[in-house]
Amino acid sequence: MTDRFEDARGHTITAASAAAAAMLDEATTGFARFRASSMRQVRTALAEDPACGFAHVMGAILAHSVRDARRADAVAGFLASAEPLAGTMSWRERRYLDVAKSLAALRPTEAVVACEEILEAGPTDILALRLAQLELFWLGEMDWSEDISARVAPAWSAEVPTYPTFLSCRAFDLEETGRMDEAERLAREAVEREPEEVWGAHALAHVLFMQNRAAEGVDFLARQQRHWEAANNIAHHLYWHQCLFHLERREPEAVLAIYDERVRNLESKMQKALPDFYLDIQNGVSMLLRLEMLGVDVGERWQELAGWSAERLDDPSSPFTSAHYALALAASGRFAEAETLLADARAFAASDGGPLAESFLAAAIPGIAAAIAYRKGDHAAVLDALLPARWSLWRFGGSHAQRELFHLMLLDSARRLGRGDVVGWVRRGVRAVGIADPEARIGYADTPVSIAAEG
Repeated sequence: MTDRFEDARGHTITAASAAAAAMLDEATTGFARFRASSMRQVRTALAEDPACGFAHVMGAILAHSVRDARRADAVAGFLASAEPLAGTMSWRERRYLDVAKSLAALRPTEAVVACEEILEAGPTDILALRLAQLELFWLGEMDWSEDISARVAPAWSAEVPTYPTFLSCRAFDLEETGRMDEAERLAREAVEREPEEVWGAHALAHVLFMQNRAAEGVDFLARQQRHWEAANNIAHHLYWHQCLFHLERREPEAVLAIYDERVRNLESKMQKALPDFYLDIQNGVSMLLRLEMLGVDVGERWQELAGWSAERLDDPSSPFTSAHYALALAASGRFAEAETLLADARAFAASDGGPLAESFLAAAIPGIAAAIAYRKGDHAAVLDALLPARWSLWRFGGSHAQRELFHLMLLDSARRLGRGDVVGWVRRGVRAVGIADPEARIGYADTPVSIAAEG
């Protein structure tokens, strides 16, 4: 026996009890706010109401969100349980089932269109807004994401629950599409209204990075850290942002300390539970390579990243992460595995035909090839891979700040080859996407800069 309940914003949840519906409301809101508790809450809802179709749908969405092909069976299990219950679901819940099925089939743009339809019917549906933004983010389609948040903005106000979460989503869309002043205003409002709004803090960290305001970035994130206790792995990424600011301030010892304590601490609760979470691997690889390009010895830190990466050679679920796997493997001298990853990426791109295949072809495959060549010291091959692809690297997905790593690698290879023309091209390219004053940043000098002795 099912009944219809409402979440905090008035959207229907079909469940057998108010307790199950309330737990699902917490899970969906928590997912939108990057809370670590969402899957536990879904399982609690299922214990209360095993026949709750929407709970099974949410389980599939959450299992997919770790972007790990090894979780395909878990996703499929949730979907298999949800399908027979579709007749008990509301229209909204059935469209979320369609979202989950599209995600499982590696068709994220189809999932986004379903989210748009959900938002057309209920523009304050924060789950649909968050899902659409995340999927578009990992495709590099931030103009599309900004259009969605702009369309629903008139429905949001301070009277709507989770308004700070909406502000955070909108701020990040604006930052990635170059409207820095408005992005900063909304991000600050989000964290002022709700200090635990980690995506708002994240949006502001991006603004400060893009505008080269490192001192402000260090201070802001230091003040916010006490509000991240309930966050999921996004907290590790915020510490990665803090490392970026310390790096710009030529403070390598601070960077390494934060790296070991907060970015890649395998003794921490979340990394014990999920040591190879895709974003955590990206964070680690990106920071180690940035340090090494500035002359800092990172010791044996590459080895653990390479170990996890070796388990994901044939995983096409995150093209941007695949390029980071290649960087970790090559940095550890595991070139055969890196070449296998490249071959698997090419095979997937040739056989799939969907948006992830397009991301591999345009950006990830050149990035993987460049990663291998860079570690082999074949800097001409780095240029051969990245120069034709550099204006298409947005197809990786990720942010301007994250993709900068590949521009820096291209620039470093160009310097080693005495290609001052390419150095200039790279600077022009990153300035065009909104990274202010590249000439004033340590990674963009005409000659290599070492900060190894400055800490």
